[in-house]
Amino acid sequence: MCGLIYKYMHGLIDLTELKTTGLYFLLNMKRKHAPFGIGDDEKFGNIAMLADKLDLFFETDDFGRLVIYQDYIDNKVPTFRPSIRKLHGPENSFTNFTFGEYREAVRLFNDYEATQDTFLLYMLSALMYRPKTFFKIDKYDAHKAEKRAKMLKKYAPMGFIWGNYLWFASFQKYLVSSEILWNGQNLDLSIIFELNEQSNETFGAASLPGIGMDSIAFAMAESGAFGTLKDVDATNMWVMLVRMYELKRNELVMKSKNTK
Repeated sequence: MCGLIYKYMHGLIDLTELKTTGLYFLLNMKRKHAPFGIGDDEKFGNIAMLADKLDLFFETDDFGRLVIYQDYIDNKVPTFRPSIRKLHGPENSFTNFTFGEYREAVRLFNDYEATQDTFLLYMLSALMYRPKTFFKIDKYDAHKAEKRAKMLKKYAPMGFIWGNYLWFASFQKYLVSSEILWNGQNLDLSIIFELNEQSNETFGAASLPGIGMDSIAFAMAESGAFGTLKDVDATNMWVMLVRMYELKRNELVMKSKNTK
């Protein structure tokens, strides 16, 4: 389905083909290339009626196109074997991502939005999916990721690659608009993301977060709260996000006191 959505979003197929082909795929049906015969009107009518039900999985973007609802943060494809070696994806909600891996993923994501360079999609998948060595997922390495991206370009279907892009976009949307339970309290993470309302860049229906992850990493390293920049990048992403929340909350409290 992600492969069909990619083709539709890039103008390679129309909406009817997206829904009809998607319906055949989801119901495990095969098309019969037979002459038009008795009962075909009813058959095609049923297909059209059922295909329209796929609208329930989509919403309309600012350009009038259908885009899939992005309201999930769990990994639908935990492992993937494009060739000989099995690759392992992130845990649900990217709980095993370091902050360095996350900010590199954000950079690749934003660079693709700006350039539409398809190879950046393969690089994003290569960052997200890595092999295991001695029962442990390999650490991210940019050089190895580039080689893995070239391998994925050769062996992985676009549906897998575009699906990873959609998942990361959905996760970004979740981060800028959600509350998480941490230490028995609900934290509104939206306060640490400043939405760039002047930008026309979008993923799905939400604006891209205008926060600079690199500048945050440098600021954290300068403060020494987590050590050097290397230490900051090695810190779990969620621990860093909670620390960012704490700093932003303290800033807002101070501004409120100063105003009063």
